[in-house]
Amino acid sequence: MARSLDVNGWTLLISSRYVTNEAPTSFWRAAVHVVPQGGGAPRYTAESYALHATQEEAERVAEGLGNDWAWANNVDA
Repeated sequence: MARSLDVNGWTLLISSRYVTNEAPTSFWRAAVHVVPQGGGAPRYTAESYALHATQEEAERVAEGLGNDWAWANNVDA
């Protein structure tokens, strides 16, 4: 699943995947790419590295990482 969210002049592009072959147990992982609203190259990328039990949890963590960065960085800088 992929979704986007606009924050402080930035767009957070959030995606997640179900991992079945990297650990003794299956888990969810999510990534966020922060781009200027209207498009452009990602200015920040982060991934949730914890073994998340649900897709919602993984995406919430990735959203938090992107949200923190977006509010700390002016889009015009």
